[in-house]
Amino acid sequence: QRELEAFGEIKGNAARSRQSSEYYFKAGITWPRRPHLRGHFSMLPPGSIFTDTGPAIFSLNIDKWALCAILNSTLHTSLLHLLMPRGTEESGQTLKYEMGYLEATPIMPPSKEQEVLLASTSARIWRILRSCDEWNETSHQFKMPRLLLHPSEDLNKSVEKWHANAAGLAQEAHDLYQRAEVIVSDMYG
Repeated sequence: QRELEAFGEIKGNAARSRQSSEYYFKAGITWPRRPHLRGHFSMLPPGSIFTDTGPAIFSLNIDKWALCAILNSTLHTSLLHLLMPRGTEESGQTLKYEMGYLEATPIMPPSKEQEVLLASTSARIWRILRSCDEWNETSHQFKMPRLLLHPSEDLNKSVEKWHANAAGLAQEAHDLYQRAEVIVSDMYG
C-alpha cells in the first residue's frame, strides 16, 4: 500500500492512485471495459489491483461466484445491452461496459438456495475452463501438450481419449451454463 501511495505522489496524482485502494488485493469480479460482441465477467483473484481500464466489483451481499454467474447470464447481458447506445455493425461503435451502465442494470437478489447453486455451478464452470487451459500452449495455465494427458502406446488411442475427454468437459460446461441460465431466469421471474 505504501509503495502505491509513493508511486502516486511521484507521478503527481496521489489522490487518484489511492482511490478505492481499500479494495486492493481483495478477491472480486473484473471485466474488459470495451468487449467485442459480448462482454464477460471473470474472477479477480486475491492479491490483484484494479484500474479504470481494468475495473472491479466487490460484492458484500451476494457470493462472488454467484454474482459472476448472474452477470454472465444472457438475461443480465441483454438488460445491460439495452442501456448502451450502440450503432450498427458498420458504424464502428463498440460496447462499453462502464460502471454507470452496470450500476443501472438491476440484479435481483437470489434466494439462499439459488445463491448456493449459482456459486457452485459458476465455480465448477471456472474449474473446467481452467483445466482446459492446462493443455493450451498459449495460456498462462499451460502445463503439458494435450496428448500427454492420456499417454498410450498408440497415438490414435491417445487422440481419441483426448477428444472424448474434451467433448465431455465441453458438454459438462454447457449443461452447467444452462442450469445457471434457468436459475437466473427464475430469479427475475
